[in-house]
Amino acid sequence: MSLTVSTLLTWLRENSSLVLLAVAVVIYFALRTSPTKGIDSPRTLDASLQTGQPVVVEFYSNL
Repeated sequence: MSLTVSTLLTWLRENSSLVLLAVAVVIYFALRTSPTKGIDSPRTLDASLQTGQPVVVEFYSNL
C-alpha cells in the first residue's frame, strides 16, 4: 500500500475533527505543564512572596 499525498490529504479531510482534537490536547498539555519553582518549605515560600513579583499559589487537598 503506497501512501501518497492525495490519500494523506483525503484522510486528513475525513478525520479533521479527530486531528483537531488531538492537536488541541497536545497544545493544552504543553502549555499546562510547567516546572515548579521548588518551594519546599515555609521559608522559601516567604522569600518568594517577599520579592514583590506576582505569585500564583496552588493548594491541593484530598479532603
